[in-house]
Amino acid sequence: IPDSSLLCKDHLMREWEQMLRQKIFRHENVPTDNPITAELVIQKAVTIGSIGLETEFTGEERRRTNTGSYRWDAPLLSEVDLRKLHRPRIDYDGEETMRKAEVAAEIFGDLIDIRTKLAMRWSYGLTEQLIYLRGFEQTMIDLYEHPRLVHSLMAFLRDTALYELEKLQTRGLLTLNNGPEDIVTNGLGISDDLPAAGYTGKARLQDLWILSESQEFTSVGPDQFEEFALSYQIPVIERFGLCAYGCCEPLDYKFDLIIDKIPNLRRVSVSPWANLRCAAEKLGNRYVYSWKPNPSRICTRIPDFDSAKKDVVEALDEAKDCCLQIILNDTPTFHGDPTRLTRWVDMIMNLIN
Repeated sequence: IPDSSLLCKDHLMREWEQMLRQKIFRHENVPTDNPITAELVIQKAVTIGSIGLETEFTGEERRRTNTGSYRWDAPLLSEVDLRKLHRPRIDYDGEETMRKAEVAAEIFGDLIDIRTKLAMRWSYGLTEQLIYLRGFEQTMIDLYEHPRLVHSLMAFLRDTALYELEKLQTRGLLTLNNGPEDIVTNGLGISDDLPAAGYTGKARLQDLWILSESQEFTSVGPDQFEEFALSYQIPVIERFGLCAYGCCEPLDYKFDLIIDKIPNLRRVSVSPWANLRCAAEKLGNRYVYSWKPNPSRICTRIPDFDSAKKDVVEALDEAKDCCLQIILNDTPTFHGDPTRLTRWVDMIMNLIN
């Protein structure tokens, strides 16, 4: 639903119009297993403040809208700069949140439900924040030349995440995510294992899903991955009820680590660059095999449905004994032809049947 097709003039009304029209489009054109719910979600007006060092981006708009490349100047230049880091301030504008909810209720009446939701960080993998502070190439060098600095930074990011989450929980701002909503890139959160025992209507961390990943450590071997990333992620992951791990990074040499070390692991990403057989052997039917096909098959100027079909046939064969889900991520464009998506879904449904 491109902006040019929207009829509303007000910014907020355009946002809601797009959300609702996307639901209708999905229902009519994308016949997957995603349930379409009669609700409008209002994001709670929560802001997370600075941690003391700001990363300046060249191409900020491209970064924010995910529409192109950008670069940044890493602000943390030496161990001395660690002294500038501090815990962020967390603010919640309850009046603004309620204002939007009341406006929505007035407009839609009893046609659809109005729900407020906390939009948490997309990932608690920590390594993205690490490279924004230190730089990607420099971080790779630091693993060998300045390991103490990396440990100090990761410890700060871990403790900051725990502080942030504890504040959100204490202030009653958390909301359940075990319904028909995406756990970012790893599929729907629907689960009757959440909320956890003792839930009385006020969401706690143990009632929620968490997504953790380390795409930035794709080329880092398993030993250093465990030392510099996973060991700092686990204390955050353990606070939650269930964990979905991985995004675009292939986890071929790290499956054993995340399976052995993450006690509440439930679903694992199998990216377009992962070895499908290796993933099937490691995950079996104990975890959700969250397979992400290569989106370029249908997103390039001339789609290649023959190759897309071969990909799916291979995955269905390799993961035939697994708890398989198929998620098409990273689809920046269909070149003005959304029927490609319908055709792709129909092809997969026919192959599955």
